[in-house]
Order: sequence, then C-alpha cells, then structure tokens
Amino acid sequence: MHWIEQGPGVDAAAVVLIHGLGGDAQFWGVEQTALARHYRVLAVDLRGSGWSPGTLEAFSIEDLARDVECMLDEAGISSAHVIGFSMGGVVAQALAVASPHRIKRLVLAATFAIVYPQARLFLEAIGSVYRDGISARQLYELVLPWLFSVAFLDDSRSAPYLAYPDEQGEEQSRDDWLSLLAALLAFDGRARLGAIRTHPDHQRRRRLSRATGRCRGTGPWHPRVRAEDRRGRASHERRIAGRVHRADRTISLAAPAARSRLACLTPVILLRAKP
Repeated sequence: MHWIEQGPGVDAAAVVLIHGLGGDAQFWGVEQTALARHYRVLAVDLRGSGWSPGTLEAFSIEDLARDVECMLDEAGISSAHVIGFSMGGVVAQALAVASPHRIKRLVLAATFAIVYPQARLFLEAIGSVYRDGISARQLYELVLPWLFSVAFLDDSRSAPYLAYPDEQGEEQSRDDWLSLLAALLAFDGRARLGAIRTHPDHQRRRRLSRATGRCRGTGPWHPRVRAEDRRGRASHERRIAGRVHRADRTISLAAPAARSRLACLTPVILLRAKP
C-alpha cells in the first residue's frame, strides 16, 4: 500500500486519513497539511487507488481494512487516530471492529454503515454506464453534482476543486474503480457497530478538532446536517452514533480559512468516550 506521510517525526501521535471511492491520498491535501503541524499524518491510497496496485480477484471492505492495518505495521505504528471519508469511513469502521486496539480516535466523515437505497440505485446506475464504456472524465462529471452542497457548487471560489484533474500521478483503472464499488455495495456494518470501542482521552480529541478546523458540538446523538447536503441522511448518522459503544457526540466541521472539499461535506461523526 502506498501512502503520503507528513509531520514532525515518527515520535508524534499518528493520524491516518482514508479517502473515498474514486479518490486517493491527495484528496486530503489541505487537511494533511493542517494536521501535520502536530501529528504524524499518513494519507493512504486504498487498493486500486492512486499508487497502490489493484488485484484481479474480488475483495471486501474488510480486506481494505486489513491493508490499512498492514500499513500501520510497516510504518511502525501501534495505534493511531483514524479519519475516514465516505467509503474511507466504511473502511475505518471495519478496522475499528477488527482491531480496536489500533484506534485511538475514530472520525467518520459523510459516511454510513450500509449504502442506503437511494444512493445504492444511483451508484449501481453509475457503475453500469461506466462498465459500458464512458470515460473517467464523463463519470466524474456525472457524479460531481452529488458530491457537494448547492452552496459549495454555487461559490466561484470552489472552481479549482471542481475541475477534472488533467494531470494525475496514476489514473485509476475502470476495473479497480468497479471492484471498489462492488466491495462498498456489499458492505453492511450495522450489526457490528456496537463492537466499536473508542478511546477515553478527551484532550487529544480537542487538539485534533483544532488542527482540522473549528468544530461545533451539538447535543448527544444529534448530528448537525446542512439542509443543502444532498448526500447526507441524518438518520444514518444518528444510527451509527447511537450504536457505537460510549460514543456521545456528532459534530459538523466548519470550513477553515483555506478552502477544503472535506469541510463542505457534512456530517462528520467524532466518536469519543463518555466520562
């Protein structure tokens, strides 16, 4: 597995960033730079993404979680704060269930424990037309309107984040993207949410929040979800927070001064232990 690493050194507390479907480690550019002031930050390329090779055989979300754990072993990291976005949040859940001792803090951003019916129909349709031969650029243009809020799409400052990257280090193959999609659609982690255990250190949570941007907490089990977020489903985030052992809060991540794609996608679930 390939990853991009930044930070003050190997002795700093580690943060692992896991991207979503169709993304790679470079998705986290703004967040990684901010976090690297305090943490050893490792942004991974999941299997078949970025510079990490794909496989011919089918694989599961649990296999991707094992890849991340192998990366931790290779980097000499016993445990880390883990932040997963969308499909990366699904991988993070699987890692937390399989190896809870490797997780200090678990941050689940714009994610789910199962692909809900509307999103499933959309993703299956997208997968079908991509399988039939449309280009990666056409796929991106089809998916783009569903990735961001109306406000973000309408903001002229967002243009650099919306353009299809003409120059990429390693373009993802069609087969790799479809394999990741198949793994995502097959995942159902609802019954295992109660097996996730969170770390009781609140101070590290506050530092992690300050490094990524201002975080406004809401009451227990109540996520703050922007009305214009077309992908978010509040009931799914409440269900995750309600079933995870000792998790007591969901938050929304306010946009930092530097424009960030992640900051414009809600909600963010930050799992921390109750006193």
